[in-house]
Amino acid sequence: MKFFVGFLVVFIAFSLFPAAGAESTPGKGELRIRAGKEFQPIRPVRRIKPGSALDFSRFLDAPAGKYGFVRAVNGRLEFSGRPGHEFRFYGSNLCFSANFPEHVTAVQIAEEFASTGYNIVRFHHYDNQLASRKAGTVLDPEMLDRMEFLMAEMKKRGIYSTIDLYVSRRFRPGEIAALPAGGSGGNAKGMIFFDDEAFENWKRFSEALLTHVNPYTGLAWKDDPALISISLVNEDTIYLAANAKYVKPLVAERFQEYVKKNRITLTDENHRRMKLKFLSEVYRARYAQMREFLRELGVRVPLTDQNSYASLPLALMGEEYDLIDTHTYAGHPKFLNGGWTPPAQIMPGSILAVCGDEFPRKGAQRIFGKPLTVTEWDEPSPNLCEVEASPIISAYAAMQGWSGLCRFAYSHGSQPVEQDYPMSFFDTVRNPLRALSERIGVLFFLRGDVKESEVEFPLILRRDYLDHPGYREKNNGYESSIPELYGDLGLLGKTGILIADPEQGVEPPPRAAVVLAARPHRGDPAGTLAADGAESAAEIARRFPAQFDPARGRFGSLTGEIMLDSHARTFLVRTRRSECFVLPSGHELRGAFASVENRRGPVTILVASLDDRPLEASGRILILHLTGIQNTDMVFRDETRSVLESWGTLPLLMHDGESAITFAGVSPSARLNMLDWSGEVIGSIPLEAVPGGSRFTACSFSDGRAVAAYELIR
Repeated sequence: MKFFVGFLVVFIAFSLFPAAGAESTPGKGELRIRAGKEFQPIRPVRRIKPGSALDFSRFLDAPAGKYGFVRAVNGRLEFSGRPGHEFRFYGSNLCFSANFPEHVTAVQIAEEFASTGYNIVRFHHYDNQLASRKAGTVLDPEMLDRMEFLMAEMKKRGIYSTIDLYVSRRFRPGEIAALPAGGSGGNAKGMIFFDDEAFENWKRFSEALLTHVNPYTGLAWKDDPALISISLVNEDTIYLAANAKYVKPLVAERFQEYVKKNRITLTDENHRRMKLKFLSEVYRARYAQMREFLRELGVRVPLTDQNSYASLPLALMGEEYDLIDTHTYAGHPKFLNGGWTPPAQIMPGSILAVCGDEFPRKGAQRIFGKPLTVTEWDEPSPNLCEVEASPIISAYAAMQGWSGLCRFAYSHGSQPVEQDYPMSFFDTVRNPLRALSERIGVLFFLRGDVKESEVEFPLILRRDYLDHPGYREKNNGYESSIPELYGDLGLLGKTGILIADPEQGVEPPPRAAVVLAARPHRGDPAGTLAADGAESAAEIARRFPAQFDPARGRFGSLTGEIMLDSHARTFLVRTRRSECFVLPSGHELRGAFASVENRRGPVTILVASLDDRPLEASGRILILHLTGIQNTDMVFRDETRSVLESWGTLPLLMHDGESAITFAGVSPSARLNMLDWSGEVIGSIPLEAVPGGSRFTACSFSDGRAVAAYELIR
């Protein structure tokens, strides 16, 4: 997972989060969360009632693999048995012991994935526990059995799998001569590219896993079409791996040989560029060996790599991959004392204040003609606005035409699946509102409620990019950042990179509205704009005044379905089958079918047809009214909530929000059911007649019961 990239603290007025139910400690300045007027305890259940409004297993097409192997075709994923039919994946990550549950717990996890509507699981941080204690390339038979049983249970339900072949497996002492004490992380990843012994170690582990026949499916991993992609090494960006402690001496020695062989005279001006070129060439050579090894092994699924960070030099290397994969976090915690525990600096407010942070901009890493997946994304807890993340990233991913999304993470262990635990930074299994919000992603991205844009904003990137000075430097000169303007265009339409030869003329795509260039070239199409800068931004604003208004913080998709207002911190998605509203207290948003007046607390609201008909004609409509979750006795350093000091304990506390929701054309005689966490009907509330329709007030608590979901029947 990405450690400190994408971290941004957004300081917003604490008045957006009423403090009743939160106590300030005199003399300390700390804020302690307690049950009270604004926060009330909840005791959710995770098992969903079959057939209920919350049972999204209806969107799965079981079993996984029934249409043959996945393949990348013209920027999309499709199955060999269904040529021409695009397929998308939406799911979550399992980490550490969550990959190795007891069989009864594995069934429970698979059922929860299915009821959420997930059709993919990423087995992540599995490799260290899967490896035998005696030898890192030998698989532990008990752990392998548990993982393969879980994969088989997922497959039965129509849930596909993706893996990395190296994540956090520790090289045992003595396994790698260049790493005598063993180790993992950056040193291990870097060694795979610079040390042949480490590379052979990677090959042995990969072969042991991929060729093992799963007794519950009867197929080896490499032969199972339920496995849809493989990342060779997780987050192994070569420019950063080269800086690991035990890798740096190898890099320095090899770089000097490279300079001498190519008769390069190093100067202050070219040193960093030459280092980038050298690292890129080393990486390409090793990747080619890894790819050849896997193909000779019989692996048929799309391959990818270097799935963290976004840069133009990385995009050039991405030309080698079958698909592009990346990771993104909005407000990743920064651990002030190291480790993965508080005190931690966090983001206390909405990512809408910064235009969705990295989420919509990840399309900028896509190479036109190759599918894009994001196998890690999240807006971590304990942000009271975190439920906004699913609608934001899934709406833009659908509009951009991405191929896969995997949230980080469902769980970091099997224990939170088996019993209740307080919320943590990332685990959806510990936070029922996050779990409900994932259904928005399923509708927007998998069901296809949000339309794919027909307008493209290509960026021309020439293969000799690193041969010229003037590239934008980042991370000690080892990364070239994505131009900000180019990233912003991902809020309007489809962005992607066009890689071209140095002297080649470029024919713009037929749907290109504006062509950008990373470095202007005489072969660029007429009217091509520089990829960044005030003049180019002004020209974009002139061409799209209703959609591109950075000064006022307003960005609208050219599909007409998505509107983001960073100043007001509002987000509206308006489609035929679903509408979504993200807004702070005191704001209103209007869709075509529904409108919302939010009276208390930040909220995310979904109104969605469950019978696949347009909202105005639907007879069964799901309404989600999602606020925020905290733990009892959770402690923040002060009222800004920007530093978490202590996680606290159970019971979970839900923020008490209130919103008036109006439906156009709905008779007040329609039935509005309140649902519990399982989707079971627990009562009904009357609709109020208003001109042109009806209205009700959604409250987080009704007669002492927590209510976050409703079902409208007519």
